[in-house]
Amino acid sequence: MTAALHAIAQLGTLRAVDSLIEGTFVALFAAAVLRVTGKHNAGARFAISFSALMAIAFLPFIALSHQAGISGASHSAAITVSESWALYLFATWALIAGWSLLRLGKAMWHLRTLRNSCVPVDVLGLDPLLQDTLRRHSGNRKFVLCTSDQVSVPTALGLFKPAIVIPHWVMHELSAAELNQIVLHELEHLRRWDDWTNLAQQLVRALFFFHPAIWWIEKRVALEREMACDDAVLTEASPRAYAECLARLAQRARAKLGIGRFSRRRIRAGLRDRNLKGAEPYRLSGCWRATAASGSPEYFKRKRSADGAHSDEIGGTGSIGSCRARKVEY
Repeated sequence: MTAALHAIAQLGTLRAVDSLIEGTFVALFAAAVLRVTGKHNAGARFAISFSALMAIAFLPFIALSHQAGISGASHSAAITVSESWALYLFATWALIAGWSLLRLGKAMWHLRTLRNSCVPVDVLGLDPLLQDTLRRHSGNRKFVLCTSDQVSVPTALGLFKPAIVIPHWVMHELSAAELNQIVLHELEHLRRWDDWTNLAQQLVRALFFFHPAIWWIEKRVALEREMACDDAVLTEASPRAYAECLARLAQRARAKLGIGRFSRRRIRAGLRDRNLKGAEPYRLSGCWRATAASGSPEYFKRKRSADGAHSDEIGGTGSIGSCRARKVEY
């Protein structure tokens, strides 16, 4: 039993060390491809980033299957680790990964409880614009539009019982057009099956918490996922209207709930270039650092440079286009 444990620890540690090298090369390759891809197609950038993430996660297991028929796997490793160190490192990894998985399981249980407590919305009582949006997107996946006081910002819950959960205050304080843009963003999450890809992403992050390449790619995946959903909204809404929706939601969320995270980079990137052609640009006014710290834009002001070039920095809160705080979608 002890010999088997030492063998597992040795093999696992060696594969973890090798994965650091392999993952770095995968990340560098993904970065080069992303640079060539450009900034116009968030869906393609997401696919590249997510594929790189999965590649790094599966490479150690592919190597293990390759080594299964080879005795003395340590002979094929570029770096060797003593048995005692291998055991300590493996035990440390198991403790941290186990704790991360427990937290992930707790989060999933919380979301299951949240889903069961949500109150379905009477679609017939909604604005005709929202009814039309829900009807047009009803064929992708079956979902329920709900409200809840237990969520601070609009959220898409997925896996086996998909739902779009809107806080009560959002239902009553935003206009029909603004609410429609928020629902469009969440519908795109469900259409793209982002709940399942995000679950895979969280599992990889829990198991490969030690991997710098995973840290970088995982952030890229989360960013591109949200930008892809923003792109879908911008096919039906003007960039200016969507920017105003984000600012309005951010300001009201900040006033009601103290939400203060901003994602200026993603909102700016999601509304630039072709999406801003013909639209009057906006720039976050005042000092960016002070505004981001306060969690709410003081005001937006229009600015056009002398040569007609657009200035398109827009401030908003949260990790997604709906100005939400950091969340996990399942």
